[in-house]
Amino acid sequence: GKQYPRAAQLYSNVLQLAPGRTDVVFYLGRVLYLAKQYKQSVTHFDRVPDTDSKGFESRTHAAKACRELEDHERAVSNAE
Repeated sequence: GKQYPRAAQLYSNVLQLAPGRTDVVFYLGRVLYLAKQYKQSVTHFDRVPDTDSKGFESRTHAAKACRELEDHERAVSNAE
């Protein structure tokens, strides 16, 4: 789990050099998802076009991340 921030930084660096690399955008979203940074992950998954080879997978992961966010918000409001 400790490698997620490092991986996210590496993918971000690649995107600065090659912003059109939708595969890297996808993998950055995936790493952020695994690091439980769901809001940021959705932002990246949404940048992958539907027509892309990773398009369908991106929609699936974005939906999962949204569910995690809703569950988290529900847990927080239940705790209050």
